Amino acid sequence: DRLGNLGVIDDKYDVAISTACFALNNIVVDSVEVGQTCVKHLRKNNLGRVTFILLNNLPTVDMQPIQTPENVPRLFDLVKPKDEKFIPAFYNMLQNTLVAENLQKAIRIAFDKTRWRIMTLNGELVDKSGTMSGNDQVLKASDITPEIIAQLERERNHLEAQCREFNEKLSSLESQLQEKKDKLPKLEFELSNLEICADVCVKSITDNETSIVKLRQKEIKILQDKILEIGGDKLRAQKSKIEHVKDQIVLINERITKSQVAKSRAEKEKKKFENSLANSERGLKELNNEIENITKEIQQKVNVARSIQDLERNLTENKQNEIRWRKSLSDLTLHEIGSDEVQEFQIYTDDELDAMDKDTLQEEIDILKKKTENANPNLNILEEYNIYEKEYKLRQKDFEDVTFKRNECKENYDNLRKQRLDEFMHGFDIISQKLKEMYKRIVCGGIAELECDSFDPFCDGVIFSVKPPKKSWKKISDLSGGEKTLCSLSLVLALHHYKPTPICVMDEIDAALDFRNVSIVADYIKERTRDVQFIVISLHNNMYELADHLVGVFKTGDQSKSVTINPRKFQEFTMLGEDAK
Repeated sequence: DRLGNLGVIDDKYDVAISTACFALNNIVVDSVEVGQTCVKHLRKNNLGRVTFILLNNLPTVDMQPIQTPENVPRLFDLVKPKDEKFIPAFYNMLQNTLVAENLQKAIRIAFDKTRWRIMTLNGELVDKSGTMSGNDQVLKASDITPEIIAQLERERNHLEAQCREFNEKLSSLESQLQEKKDKLPKLEFELSNLEICADVCVKSITDNETSIVKLRQKEIKILQDKILEIGGDKLRAQKSKIEHVKDQIVLINERITKSQVAKSRAEKEKKKFENSLANSERGLKELNNEIENITKEIQQKVNVARSIQDLERNLTENKQNEIRWRKSLSDLTLHEIGSDEVQEFQIYTDDELDAMDKDTLQEEIDILKKKTENANPNLNILEEYNIYEKEYKLRQKDFEDVTFKRNECKENYDNLRKQRLDEFMHGFDIISQKLKEMYKRIVCGGIAELECDSFDPFCDGVIFSVKPPKKSWKKISDLSGGEKTLCSLSLVLALHHYKPTPICVMDEIDAALDFRNVSIVADYIKERTRDVQFIVISLHNNMYELADHLVGVFKTGDQSKSVTINPRKFQEFTMLGEDAK
């Protein structure tokens, strides 16, 4: 609404406030968003210009009265807003403007040591700067003094000078604006031409760069061909060797990469096997000593087996030599010969083979053939063969015995692991099924699940997740206190069903439960008392009221005391007492 409609003032000061506050026709709105909406409406309907006052952007106002000269009233204090939220709007327009009865008093107060903005009841305004203005009424000659006339003339001269200065600046700015407007079409046309030229230049540069790259490649190819023609066979041979070395480097890098991948995979498998072994060892503590002794014995036998394998290889070679030697044995005579040290075959690289001379190698081969033809075989090796054969048979028997024991131990170990897994999964299935029943009964419709790895449940543990009524699946760690209590209680009761004990102690299991859930748990415990004795510590009456015996613990005189009550007999005595009355 209009600012003038949001407050009232005495008719005596109507002229003064109308002259002092030029914003009475401004529209007051709550926020910037409301003001923007109003502006859009004005523009849309072409309703003209309106000034808005934004309440949420105005500073807070101190309502305390101020000390004024000659105790003249402050115009703001005379306004009575319709609502306190409009007070900042009136203060923002009026500030500390004072009201005087006449112009002489207004001038006297305005030009005191502290300058004030003064309004008269007739609508004359004396500003802090010394300027004076009035309404449409004619002032009396007696009210105007020479000092006022001089002051007004100075103000007029000052305003005329400012007006001339502003007119000159306005003319200069208008001429500059027109000049800029005249240049704008030309600049826009030049900008368009420059953009077109830039696109053409970029395309030309790209084409030139492509042509330069092709020319360089062509020149490089020509130079390479010339180099090959000048260098001849040696250069081609060196280039071939370089290519061969590069290929070898690539192959080696590939092998290194594959080896690293295999190493990483082997480390993961090793870690997995170590974890599996650790879990297995925990379940087979009673066999650790026996397995350790057998392992040592197996290691010894394995070493023997390796020696036997070496002997088998030597035996195979000797048998082949024996067959060859026996064919020519009839033509041979025994001679004692000396044996030279056998030299191992040397492995040469490709570069070393290229550097060797074929004629020299052929001569060496001929010399070795002659030595071989003239040499006599050493038949003493047959005796060594017989000795090694006997030793091989003995060690082979030991190896078979060790292998049998190892297989027997491994079979026992596998049977124990299978037995442990079968017993665990059997109990796990029973507990899981009973858990579903217990949780569904306690929470009236929920679902509970126990999950584990069926191949190796001892590795990653067991996951307990539930789905409360009208909720999604959650892990037990993400539930509230009461929900955790119900889940834990369901699991405990399921475990108790699988391996029942004659007595069960429960300490304030209902502390985090509400009245309804406490009653459900109490009814179930009461039902199970046919087979099991329960000792329950509880502070809920709907829990302990179902007990067969009550033990109350209390404190008097810094001493703990207890009282035992049989509720059934207590009730009978109470009923007898009432009948007697």
